[in-house]
This record gives sequence, structure tokens and C-alpha cells, in this order.
Amino acid sequence: MKEAFAALSGLAAMTVLSASALAAGPNGATAHADGRTTIATGAATAVMPRQSLGTDGLKEIYSTFNTDPNNAYDCCSGWTVSAEGSVVGARQDVAMPFTPGANYLVKTINVAVGYVTGTNGVTVSLNEDAGGVPGAVIKKGAITGLPVFGTCCVTVAMNAKLSPVDSGTQYWVVVRTDKKTSDTWDAWNMNNVGMQGLFAFNTGTGWQATSGPLGAFNVLGKKP
Repeated sequence: MKEAFAALSGLAAMTVLSASALAAGPNGATAHADGRTTIATGAATAVMPRQSLGTDGLKEIYSTFNTDPNNAYDCCSGWTVSAEGSVVGARQDVAMPFTPGANYLVKTINVAVGYVTGTNGVTVSLNEDAGGVPGAVIKKGAITGLPVFGTCCVTVAMNAKLSPVDSGTQYWVVVRTDKKTSDTWDAWNMNNVGMQGLFAFNTGTGWQATSGPLGAFNVLGKKP
């Protein structure tokens, strides 16, 4: 726990926001004073068990989800994903890495991202690595109809044409806003199985590596 706190408190490069500038969302969602994380302080409501989306004929390449479909991720703690025009008042993109154990063709990325305020949507992309932070976009997709942050356990999926990834090479899953979600405040739910590690933030000045609890997601594909 001490290490996790140190990781969270040591992100000096993040934009510092005043708590008074932040509005509450559904389920009492509030961003911490520094804007990095979003917490739902209201009573969490289980929406439905997590469905294994897009798994027909596909193999799970990487996952941070809990195997219990009724407790797939942390309902009420997440990394803030926001746009400058949101009530958070600052941009924050978040990216999580993964390294395939074999060569695959990626088809589907499932993420646990909850909606707080603004336009209900987010952009998810698969990116190359660039020296330990996200690099060029391999494929991306806009997702709408996110579940309300503070609930569990609905996930949303980004599907696209099969994209090759190589064994032992690091890639990134990026969650961010864009022009169509310029007023959006979402939150990428953290995993609840104790998975921590390196990941990255972008507040508009480029990607910066940090560490802490990983966001809940998985990557599905098939062998070439």
C-alpha cells in the first residue's frame, strides 16, 4: 500500500487542479484535488455481470480483469480521462502497456471505462511503443454508451481489422478524449486484483511514464 501511495503522490508532472473547480457526477464521482484520479463516493450498484465480449474464436492475449464476472474491476476508483472543456478543466489521456507472449493478430480491446459528465464517449487505440511510452497509433475506435462510473461490471469494446503484434514487444492501450468528446469527463476503472506497474499519462505536453494500479482491460486476438 505504501508503494502505491508513493506512486500516486509522486506524479509531479501532472496538472494540479483545485478541488473547488471540480463538479460532482453520478454516484458522487469526484476528481481528487490533483485531477489524476476519480472516485465514486456514492453507493455502488452492480449493473450486471461482466460479459466476455468479442471472444468468439479469439484468445485472451492479456488481461487485468478479475475472473469473477460480478467483481470484474474496482467499481469506484479510476484514472481520470478528461478534456480541457470538461468540468475537470484539463486534458488527461491514460495508457496501459501489455506485452504479448506470442505473435497474434489483435481484434478486440475491452476496457472498463465509466462515464461521469459531458459527452458520453471515449476513444480507444492500440499503439506502438516509443521508448517506454505510447508511440504511433496502430488502430483506434470511438466508443459511446459508456456505463455510469461507480457501477460494475459493464465493459465496452473497440473492434477493428486484425492488427499484428509481435511476441516480446511492448504495446499500449490508450484511452483519451477527442474533438467529439471535448467536454467529457470519464474514468478508467482500476483493476481489483492487485496488478500494479508502469503506465503513462498525457496532459497535453506529451506522454510521461509513471506507475501505480493498472486500469482494467483485456486484449483479444488470434494466432496468425
